[in-house]
Amino acid sequence: VVNVDVSNTCFWSRISLTGAAMEICEARDHQHLSHLLKPKADGYGGVTESELFQEVSRRLRKLVVAPFYGGCPVLGVRFTVKGLINGNARQYMIDIKDKATGKTNRMSVEQYFKRKYDLTLNDWALPMVEMTKKDVVYPMEVLTIQGLQRYPFKLNEWQTASMIKYAASRPAERLE
Repeated sequence: VVNVDVSNTCFWSRISLTGAAMEICEARDHQHLSHLLKPKADGYGGVTESELFQEVSRRLRKLVVAPFYGGCPVLGVRFTVKGLINGNARQYMIDIKDKATGKTNRMSVEQYFKRKYDLTLNDWALPMVEMTKKDVVYPMEVLTIQGLQRYPFKLNEWQTASMIKYAASRPAERLE
């Protein structure tokens, strides 16, 4: 007698990181997502991360992503997400060394992408994404989740119902 059983699990789909964040937050569009992830006042004159920001950062942590945009110098290179940074592409500043003059210029990530790749960031207000590799930070909108990574979190009611419906189907139906 051979007993064969089937186990079902969920995987992240290969979508943009922005799309995944929208699904986690149940945001209507990119502007709504920016609003939901925006830092909130901490009551002491500063700002702190919202609960949704922390939740999105927790869920996206350890995902393998790859940058994808025109002129990308590291096309096909994969990075692992360390977390989100509480700052957007206009706030996050980087130092760029000019090879011709040897001077170092300080500019925002948005300015850098515009100058270097002629890429206008449409969702500059979204948080920056920090990678596990040291000093590697990307805007959320240029990253894509690489496929077939297990989804380790609890599913919502609709997802659970769909999973049960698929798992309860007869073998002949599943084969079709």
